[in-house]
Amino acid sequence: MGSIRLLSLLFIFASVVQAQSPAAVNFNESGKSRYAKGDRAAAIADFTKAIEIDPQYAMAYNNRGAARNDISDFDGALADLTRAIEIDPRLAKAFYNRAIAKKAKGDLDGSIADYTKAIEIAPEYASAYNNRGHIWLDKRDFTGAIADFDKAIEIDPRFAMAYFNRGFARGHSGDLSRAIEDFSKGLELEPRNVSGFFNRAFAKQLKGDPAGAIGDYRKAIVIDPKHAEAYNSLAWLLATSPRTDLRNGKQAVAYALKGSELTAWKNPAFLETLAAAYAEVRNFRLAIKWQTRALSFPEAKGDEPAHLRLKLYQQRRPFRDQ
Repeated sequence: MGSIRLLSLLFIFASVVQAQSPAAVNFNESGKSRYAKGDRAAAIADFTKAIEIDPQYAMAYNNRGAARNDISDFDGALADLTRAIEIDPRLAKAFYNRAIAKKAKGDLDGSIADYTKAIEIAPEYASAYNNRGHIWLDKRDFTGAIADFDKAIEIDPRFAMAYFNRGFARGHSGDLSRAIEDFSKGLELEPRNVSGFFNRAFAKQLKGDPAGAIGDYRKAIVIDPKHAEAYNSLAWLLATSPRTDLRNGKQAVAYALKGSELTAWKNPAFLETLAAAYAEVRNFRLAIKWQTRALSFPEAKGDEPAHLRLKLYQQRRPFRDQ
């Protein structure tokens, strides 16, 4: 199933309760404004000024850590967020942001621990449940992931990403019907979420609804004309479906060419789709060419079904995916 997003809302909040130097507060507020405009470097500079003026300004450390997460300076983020927590051990946002940095560094258990602490401090922290659920997905604990996504949705019933993530978890645990329901609910809330359409299409495909999958793949490429996986998946269905009413060789070739172009002709699975599309339009010379090219990649050499498809094309027969 397609990729999903970790919700990285690197929260930039108002200053903590204790009194801060007015000059430090001004720099912190300026940093927040620059952060909101996407100028991470200027935001970090302002947060740094706030910290220089007031070295006990926990929220400024948190905000600088959040901005450093955004530019992939995860070591710097960890240092800032740890300092924020030392100053204010009840700063849930700092635990949340440090969890993001730990996840990026590969420390999944440390990330879970920080999300758990953020939830202990702020039990209605829906984003922390969502992100912790994502870590359970990384650890392939689908039960734990679904439980956290359930809680995120209970707290915020309009939390689209939690529906998408729960759909992903349900799909991987084999519950395709409820996965499709979750993707559909997420798309009601975010109707232009390309991953929602792609993942729902894949779930429909697995569930035996190729027509529904084709419709969703088409919507995905309308939203994102550079979504290579959607082009490839759509082309495969149009080229290889056993249903004559769904096959369209000409469109399959066009979509397969686009997907291969977007991946610089370096993905053997995409080249296999292109070969299948050419076989569907009975251009077996190009089908053999591209299937042979796909099999030249080291990762494809042991793929027996791919070798069988090459033999099929050599016999001038298209492939039907049963």
